[in-house]
Amino acid sequence: ALRDRLDDHWSTVAAARALWRLGTPPGELAGRLITAITAPYGGRGAVPLLVEMGAAEAVADLDRLAHRDERIVVTGFDDDIVWEDERSRDRLRRAVAALRTV
Repeated sequence: ALRDRLDDHWSTVAAARALWRLGTPPGELAGRLITAITAPYGGRGAVPLLVEMGAAEAVADLDRLAHRDERIVVTGFDDDIVWEDERSRDRLRRAVAALRTV
């Protein structure tokens, strides 16, 4: 049931956390969490979870997201898009730095 929830953008992070706590290796969950980062509203908590899991295999994807030209849109309000994008990129850069020390 938890694996089915990985495809639901509202539940991806919670399902991944539960599966990880049950013993699923981070490498099996990293791809879904990377995808969740760019899902509107659904990916909150994905980056901290990747760091908590020590998912070093996610470094290249996180770095790519942090430096891509396209904005990471996580809200629907025009006023918030730019600020949230900058905050998201900062979180991604910090996560990359943290995971490189793992």
